[in-house]
Amino acid sequence: MSKSSSGATVGCAELRSQQDLPSPEYERFARLHPDGRRLIKGWFARASRLHDSGHSSPLEAFIYVWISFNGWASCVTQLDFDRQWVNSLAADHEISAEFSRAVASHVEVSQAARLFASYWPIFEVRHLRRRGLLWHGFSDRAATIRYFIDNGATECEPKCRVRHLTEGSPIPLDWPHTLSALYRVRCNLFHGEKSLQSEDDKNIVSAALTCSSTCDHLTSSSYRMNL
Repeated sequence: MSKSSSGATVGCAELRSQQDLPSPEYERFARLHPDGRRLIKGWFARASRLHDSGHSSPLEAFIYVWISFNGWASCVTQLDFDRQWVNSLAADHEISAEFSRAVASHVEVSQAARLFASYWPIFEVRHLRRRGLLWHGFSDRAATIRYFIDNGATECEPKCRVRHLTEGSPIPLDWPHTLSALYRVRCNLFHGEKSLQSEDDKNIVSAALTCSSTCDHLTSSSYRMNL
């Protein structure tokens, strides 16, 4: 195991960043100009309203959640590139510990995280399309994952999931693994490669939305988005 610059231990080698990234400073959000905070909180609130209404596509609500999270993360890490701030946050001990406590103590968070984890790994859709694997006809997620892996699909998040499946070992339900999977959903959507054409697509995006919406339960007031 290795320690990041922020002091956290990242267990799976596949999730460790090779870059020496700065640690997030969560108090930066409190110092952000009020207009910036209002925008970030407004996007999150809009996503919550869409999610709670039950009438809209989970795709739209997830995009609003991610825009809000992106703005907050860029603020507290001072990093402009998504992959960099994802790695910085994934390696941070404070938010990792808060996520683990939230999963252990909040039923809603635990259910959302476990439901989303049941769809892991999240494969890169462009990679699946290039290999001609998109239209597989399976309705069972476990069978779909096995089909992808057996046919050479390797680009996925969390990156260690295929190894865990091969070894028969459990994958940790922690912050680094969850954030990496959420980021893959984001990339599939924002790169125009993911639509809600299948029930599996809808379920993955819906589970990712519910999981990402529980960021509100990360209870340390130093970095909550709804200050």
